[in-house]
Amino acid sequence: MLKKVYCWVRDEDKELFKRLGQWAEKEFSTVLVDVRAASSKGSFPLPFPPEYDGLLLTGGGDISREYLEKYAQQPVHNPALIQSCDRLRDEWEFSMLEQALKNGKPILGICRGIQVLNTFLGGSLLLDIPGHNDPEQHDQNVQELDFENQPSFCFSKVNSSHHQALDRIATDLRIEARSKKDGIVEQVRLKDYPFCVGVQYHPERDLHYYKSLFHAFFLSL
Repeated sequence: MLKKVYCWVRDEDKELFKRLGQWAEKEFSTVLVDVRAASSKGSFPLPFPPEYDGLLLTGGGDISREYLEKYAQQPVHNPALIQSCDRLRDEWEFSMLEQALKNGKPILGICRGIQVLNTFLGGSLLLDIPGHNDPEQHDQNVQELDFENQPSFCFSKVNSSHHQALDRIATDLRIEARSKKDGIVEQVRLKDYPFCVGVQYHPERDLHYYKSLFHAFFLSL
């Protein structure tokens, strides 16, 4: 029987996650279920826990102001810094994350995903940062990392494409890697949990280089 990993994939990333899904199905008998493609009439219901095996939180627009204020108690003094938010996505991902954590499901958060994880657990965000969204960093693994706390994965250089980042780290998260140039958090894991890793970089853009990360996630299902 095929295992199922639920996710929300924005239009511009469909081909990247299609390739990831093809590899996952071939090597791990796992399918990626894009809730946007699977749902109809604009509604995005949560699957019941027995219906899925893991959660993949992918990249995308910023978390909306209401969710930052609700979960992180983070005042947003300049709402203009929040870009391309999608409240339907926020509602689905935060509810899905809550359910997945309660049921011990493996979780991997990418870019926006690490921010959703930190926010849900009570951490805050830097709403606009310089130097992490330059064109040459979009696909090339050029950003060097410093590691700490016996990291789950050690990619010496990563790609970098984001204008927000973690600020106050949620109590239950452990920092594993930071950008060498400015200390921005690039990798975390949830303490005392079977598999829950968040990365600020984009492993889906280079499946060969980041293979070990996806391999560990799919094996944990």
